[in-house]
Amino acid sequence: MRKKSSLLLIVFLSILILTLTDLIGPFTTFSSSTAALKGKNDELYKEIKAYREEHKIEPIDAKVDRVWKAIPGYNGLDVDIESSYKKMKADGNFHKNKVVYKEIPPNVHLENLAPNPIYKGNPEKPMVALLINVAWGNEYIPTILTTLKESKAKATFFFDGSWVKKNPDLAKMIYREGHEIGNHAYSHPDLNKRSKSDTMQELEKVKNV
Repeated sequence: MRKKSSLLLIVFLSILILTLTDLIGPFTTFSSSTAALKGKNDELYKEIKAYREEHKIEPIDAKVDRVWKAIPGYNGLDVDIESSYKKMKADGNFHKNKVVYKEIPPNVHLENLAPNPIYKGNPEKPMVALLINVAWGNEYIPTILTTLKESKAKATFFFDGSWVKKNPDLAKMIYREGHEIGNHAYSHPDLNKRSKSDTMQELEKVKNV
């Protein structure tokens, strides 16, 4: 009799637990869905969506231009609505400084295109490249290096081979600062008037220095 009562109690408790689980589960899901729906319909959410429409920047695909040849693509910028909403919902007010952005990569990258020279970057990207010919005056180089270091900027220094041979310490100083080194031939010839073989010899001679 005692065993039968215990068995009935266990069965009753099992049914009760299953019933409560079925009731609580849908209620929790319904509550979560209601909260999400409420968030998407409130004024803050709408304001973030409107801000996104005004400030979204579409990505630009890489392309081969008839004149400039290969031009790199440029990432777009979009507002992450959900992340922005989470940062602002505490006080319910819109704050520009709390807007969360995410980058959108272009569909076409340089590696998707046929090999071409790159003469310039994407015109929409705020950037500048500094190219420096070292053979125009050694007295300026230390000051240039100091200014670049203070500005946390890097430049491309073009080495004339004959200059490197005369100024090895300056060449090493530039290299140690982490700047890019370009090959400016050995004796500064007009390579447009040289054969391909002569041009390659000039460039290789600089490498050997």
